[in-house]
Amino acid sequence: MTESLFLIEPDELESELEKPTFRIVDLSKIETHAQIRIPGATHVDYALLMAGSPPAPGLLPSDERLSALAGLAELNDRPDIVAYDDEGSGRAARNLDNKKVRLLDARSPEEYSGQKVFSARGGHIPGAVNLNWQETLDTERNLRLKPPAVLMPMLEALAITPDYEIITYCQTHHRSAHAWWMLKTLGFPRVRGYAGSWSEWGNRQDLPIQMEGP
Repeated sequence: MTESLFLIEPDELESELEKPTFRIVDLSKIETHAQIRIPGATHVDYALLMAGSPPAPGLLPSDERLSALAGLAELNDRPDIVAYDDEGSGRAARNLDNKKVRLLDARSPEEYSGQKVFSARGGHIPGAVNLNWQETLDTERNLRLKPPAVLMPMLEALAITPDYEIITYCQTHHRSAHAWWMLKTLGFPRVRGYAGSWSEWGNRQDLPIQMEGP
């Protein structure tokens, strides 16, 4: 049995595959989908879920585009949609002075500190804390999320708790989409993703940056 309404395990999914209300969406690379996939899965190109362009490629598409995509994938009449990919659900999942807000940077420590730079400027948004999204994955369980008993202490150590609104970001809102999803599975009620992420923030000279810890 899964630990969250947002997740489903293979044995549970298998028992649901024949239901007409189900639609399986495969966000894996097309070559992976061609070789192996869940029976009946519909492939959707991950690029179609992004509408931005440099310096902010991770922006979300318009409602009209998402609606059209849902129609093409025949999702509109399916209340039960399960999405998966081939990299631990990074693709399947997407206010500086507000004391009630916490910023979670899902990039690598090197990107967070400014040692690795993929925009005009390196570093992180002032006040943000860093949790590399890969640290939340269980490599011994096919890249499932680590259990809540492991994840919650990691988050609490960073002062990321459910009583705050959490805003996630990374470089292009790919990894931070996974972080958003991870927090929702843990029951965080107020979670948002910064779609522009560091590709937008780091390329704007008028926005403040921080090179060390918060």
